[in-house]
Amino acid sequence: MEIGKRVIELSADEIRVWTPVAETVYQLSAVTQLRQSAKNYFLYMGNVQAIIVSKTALEGDVEKVKF
Repeated sequence: MEIGKRVIELSADEIRVWTPVAETVYQLSAVTQLRQSAKNYFLYMGNVQAIIVSKTALEGDVEKVKF
């Protein structure tokens, strides 16, 4: 099942994820681990759930540092 484009917004205390069919809000304190690969960041919420953010989605070094 493809749900289409995702939009992720990060603020000082929460992460919002929008898809064409849903909106989910996570408290930033729910992130238990941050990992990265060559192409992606992984924000883990416990052991089985993660938000994957492509490094190419972040525009420039300033936005990557802010993230």
